Amino acid sequence: MSLLHLEDSGVHILNQIAASLKKEKSWVAMNVSQGTADMSFLSAEVVDETTDMWWHSDDLPAWPIAIPFGHSVGCSYLCQNTGQIAVKVFVYLSLIDPQGITRATTKNPRYSTPQVVDPGMQYYTEPISGVIVDMNGLWVVYGRLEYDIA
Repeated sequence: MSLLHLEDSGVHILNQIAASLKKEKSWVAMNVSQGTADMSFLSAEVVDETTDMWWHSDDLPAWPIAIPFGHSVGCSYLCQNTGQIAVKVFVYLSLIDPQGITRATTKNPRYSTPQVVDPGMQYYTEPISGVIVDMNGLWVVYGRLEYDIA
């Protein structure tokens, strides 16, 4: 092999190496977020359906309320979307007697139709009504919120 041929081969190899060199760079340029999803309880309410008297949990120190034995009662609660995006809300409400037995409840939230609640908006639960308080002691209004991004 001649020196000229070796020299030509070297140039060819250098050209191939130079052709395959690349430079790349990337920058972390944005932080995109769809915002937070959050629901909050605002208040519960109880109605003595026998006397048509209403109480809200934010009317403290009125709670617990004195309801006469044998009266019919109902309850519900108010919640609010305190997040930055709309959410689909499944609500759960029950009234529990002093022995811990659920006396009335809304449908299972996962089988009910979710409600879309926009940021800043409030939502009342489907109320429970017609429960006769036939037991002495403290009764509990129980609420649960399950929510997903709308």
